[in-house]
Amino acid sequence: MDPISRENKFTYDGYLIFTPFSTTVRDENISQTEIVDTLLDEIPNYSLGTPQNPGKGIQKIPFQKHLQGSSSEFPDDLSSVIALRYKYEEFDKIKAVVDGSRRMVSVPNERSVDIYWNYPNYMSFRGAKKDIKEVQSIIRSALFQTATIDPIRLESDFFLWLFYQNFSSDGRISKMMIRITDVELQGETDLFGKKSTVRNSTDATKSIPILIGLLQNKSISGIEVEFAIQNQRITASIQRDQVQVKASQGSLPNQESIERIASSLMLLDFLYSLYDEWLDLPNNEKYPPLTFFEELYNMSKNQGVKVETQLTQPLKEYAAKRGEDPSDYGYEFQ
Repeated sequence: MDPISRENKFTYDGYLIFTPFSTTVRDENISQTEIVDTLLDEIPNYSLGTPQNPGKGIQKIPFQKHLQGSSSEFPDDLSSVIALRYKYEEFDKIKAVVDGSRRMVSVPNERSVDIYWNYPNYMSFRGAKKDIKEVQSIIRSALFQTATIDPIRLESDFFLWLFYQNFSSDGRISKMMIRITDVELQGETDLFGKKSTVRNSTDATKSIPILIGLLQNKSISGIEVEFAIQNQRITASIQRDQVQVKASQGSLPNQESIERIASSLMLLDFLYSLYDEWLDLPNNEKYPPLTFFEELYNMSKNQGVKVETQLTQPLKEYAAKRGEDPSDYGYEFQ
């Protein structure tokens, strides 16, 4: 039986939490098969060990084989995914009865990190943060002559752009964003403290704590979005250096384990590609227009909230980022 399977089915443990990395293959002529062979040659294959010599190593996950057995359809892009699992043992000392006497024995505790490489651009690690740090270092060392691996750290202005896309009915990707349910802001202390957080909202773009925070120039540090991708509804909680796909929401509850992983990778590829596109946008598209902040202000006022700000700071900051002068607009707020 496949070591990644139980009863011939693909399985995974834990949550769908991924840490993203961008990858660049140095040699354009190297094949995907050669890349995998390099990894498997450089990193020992996993096998069970002993308390004196715990097992550690890598396994290839037959991702494509399991995905082909799925009844759902996924984009051809997933056919290039390289799937690996790095495993290692730790032995814990516990008291147990052995041959009628009570004594200390060593019990193996197996830990693992899954690596999904949407070749050749993005690599996502799934596992505990401390384990990911170690395993990505091992992968980077194995590929140091072949590819570069760099962490992706999403900018807060990218989150603001996503917020604006959902807020605006004619945004660049508005049709792919069903709703924003959660937003977390950080910045100077205001009525809601240094942090402003809204969770499980039907529409966080209309939430007063969030509107006030943005008007007072707080930055978005995390956002949860329900996307519509390839006829699926996929919800993701997005932090600067981590993405959690919600297995209990949208289309995922009715999916098999392999389909949940595939849906997650489809969403991650979309998100990372979107971030790269955003980085290359001209400034007047990369940052929201100044009218956006006026709309936030008026929406707050219409809900009966007195906003103790004249918007000077966000208007100046985003006008500068867009290469504009806020005085050209002649804004007046009562």
